[in-house]
Amino acid sequence: MFPYILITFILIFLSIIRLKNDVKRVVFVSISIFLCLFAGLRGMGYDYEPYAYYIYNNIDSPPMEPGFSILLWITQLFHNSIALLLTVAIIAVALKASFIYKYSYNYFLSLLIYFHISFLIHDMGQMRYGLAMGVVLWAVDALLKDKKKLFFVLVTLAVSFHYSALIVYPIYFLRNYRVSTKLFIILCLSSFALVTLNATGVFFWVADHIPIVGVVHRIDFYVTEGGDFESKGAGFNFSFLFRLFVLLLFYFVKKHNDNHVVNAFFNFYVYGIFVYLILTSVPSFSYRCSFYFKLLEIIIIPFIIYRVRNILLKPILLAFMISYCSYGVFFHSPDDVFWKDYEPYKTAL
Repeated sequence: MFPYILITFILIFLSIIRLKNDVKRVVFVSISIFLCLFAGLRGMGYDYEPYAYYIYNNIDSPPMEPGFSILLWITQLFHNSIALLLTVAIIAVALKASFIYKYSYNYFLSLLIYFHISFLIHDMGQMRYGLAMGVVLWAVDALLKDKKKLFFVLVTLAVSFHYSALIVYPIYFLRNYRVSTKLFIILCLSSFALVTLNATGVFFWVADHIPIVGVVHRIDFYVTEGGDFESKGAGFNFSFLFRLFVLLLFYFVKKHNDNHVVNAFFNFYVYGIFVYLILTSVPSFSYRCSFYFKLLEIIIIPFIIYRVRNILLKPILLAFMISYCSYGVFFHSPDDVFWKDYEPYKTAL
């Protein structure tokens, strides 16, 4: 646990102190490079063995998305799992770090949030998904700049790494929509009804009518066999309540700091919550499809704290968010199934 605790402490410390801009940039870039290497040179982690198996056994056609299959084929030429892990880690982490650098009001708080909600499980585990999320972030950036063609190209690229990114296409219609107070209240109240929906039948219908074999395979797997450990608690759990808490804070802060970028982030985050609720009956889909928008917390939470003007509330919110991010490292159970794939940390060198 030592490396995870140390990284957490460093990011907490940097989130609190003030650094000169030049120093801040150097430290931020240095930590980002370290995270690329930390994930890319690992010899363990969730899903490590399946990917290593594909490499060492030179499997040409694994049941994966076409974009990732191409990456896999290229890295198989090196006959070493490090080539794949390092390539994917550099791309995925760099995409997210550069997005943080562009949009965050607190680089290191964003890194702390990213480290604990996404880096460990995705960039040190579900690599295809983590890579797709990095591409989706820049698809969001393209949409914010009204670069419509680039948005669709990047989302399609993300889909080529993980089919769940199909859920991102509809945000094209949400970027300029304005949510009134009345509609916001209706949306919050309707969430209690949405969680009772059963989407299983819809997924089977889609699987029967969609022409892409890979998508059908994924739908069948997640609906019939269940999903990964991180997605088994969908519904009204702490994760949902935290999202709702962030949404409420974001809504009230947004009222006094509204612009097209803030409005778009708000709409995308709301969309993510509704995706989470509507797909609750299929936990894996609920988690995977909605997390593209939960990841926006790396920008939303620092923005909220930055914009809060109350001198008492600001440090309380910062302390709460830091506690939320670091709780899993400092107080996890020895029997926690999540950590069994991460302890001890070791490299593949």
